[in-house]
Amino acid sequence: MKTITLHYKESIAEKLKNFFDTFSKEDLEVEEISTFEKIKSELQRDYELYKQNPTDVLTVNEAEAEMDLFIKKNEN
Repeated sequence: MKTITLHYKESIAEKLKNFFDTFSKEDLEVEEISTFEKIKSELQRDYELYKQNPTDVLTVNEAEAEMDLFIKKNEN
């Protein structure tokens, strides 16, 4: 089976569900990914990329200081 990811507005969710229900379970499997699982997957991917090319990591305080500086520079 092939996999696709759909992003849709809540307003068409029922129409999509009704359409998908017209297919057999052998032909179509609908799986909703929880927010937790999505974030977990993204974090794992980011970690794998980091392991391939380690870089310096900022502390929270350093990141906040950089963000504050960026905002101050771009306020106008």
